Amino acid sequence: MEQLEEGLTNLPEFVFYGKLDDDYDKHEPAYIDDYLNQCYDCSSKDSIKKYVLEMVRNYNRYSEYINHNSQMKYCRFLKHWLFRKKYSFKLNPRNDHNAWDRCIPCVWGKLEQKNSQSKCDFDNENYPNAIVSMRIYLDEYCSIMEQLGGKNEIISNKEKCLIYNKKKHYYMNYILQMISSISNDTTFKKKYFTIHDNCSLNKIDTLFPEIPCTFEGATRVDASEESSYMQTCPQQEQVECPPTEELTVTESTMESFSCSSTQIFFVIGITFLFTVLVCSLLYKLTPFGSWLHNRLKKRSIVLDNLSDEITEELLEGNSNSTDQIDESIRRYISYEPF
Repeated sequence: MEQLEEGLTNLPEFVFYGKLDDDYDKHEPAYIDDYLNQCYDCSSKDSIKKYVLEMVRNYNRYSEYINHNSQMKYCRFLKHWLFRKKYSFKLNPRNDHNAWDRCIPCVWGKLEQKNSQSKCDFDNENYPNAIVSMRIYLDEYCSIMEQLGGKNEIISNKEKCLIYNKKKHYYMNYILQMISSISNDTTFKKKYFTIHDNCSLNKIDTLFPEIPCTFEGATRVDASEESSYMQTCPQQEQVECPPTEELTVTESTMESFSCSSTQIFFVIGITFLFTVLVCSLLYKLTPFGSWLHNRLKKRSIVLDNLSDEITEELLEGNSNSTDQIDESIRRYISYEPF
């Protein structure tokens, strides 16, 4: 599995793309002046001259793969690199942005004139930087998918299935990150999300299929290999297992798994004290405690006032009833003469 994953990391087009930033030849080629003289807008622009030199050097690298079966892959990755350089050039405020649009397509056209076979068209589209990065990730993912053999091959091979799902989530994550970073005022074009017919986000269901890795065996083994393995394996003898001792549970065993009453009361006591301590701290040190104290104090005052009023009413009622009783008693006292 590691060997397969390493092979996917070092696909030829990936290695080619990684070398495009290498300055293996920092000396200016003698023939660079031919392109600068033929494209007037390049000759007087020192800022663009560096990019012309790098483009000519990397186009010569690409020309080694013109007759290759994967020529279009190398062409696309060369253009991915060139769009990155375009963004880098225009990001510098000291550079004349129009110099790129006038100079680079002209030099590219001169390079293509020397190539009479497979062409590599450069459209000089003004891609946002996030779109440039997204297209690179998308192209890499499609190369990996092709190398794995497509959906049918991945389904039937556990190693490829595991690697596919790993790569799928990795590239989907970065592609979505790039898309989400695009500003809202960007005008999208359908071609931004299409590398070729079989590599397009417009067909996302077929581009990122759900492939669960459920296999009965760890790896696939051919029938002939399985037969040879069975012949070389020695005949296994049946061995009778020795009787096992019956597990018995004793009182000491049960006691080891149970807690004593002393431990239980100790835990309950500690919990109660901890609860009291926390409540005390909340009451004394937090705004909640101050609020609760004021509320209880007001309630106590109200209850005291209410108790005084009730007591006065009771006293007044008792005195009135006493006076009435005295008057009635005096009213019914009989007079007897001596």
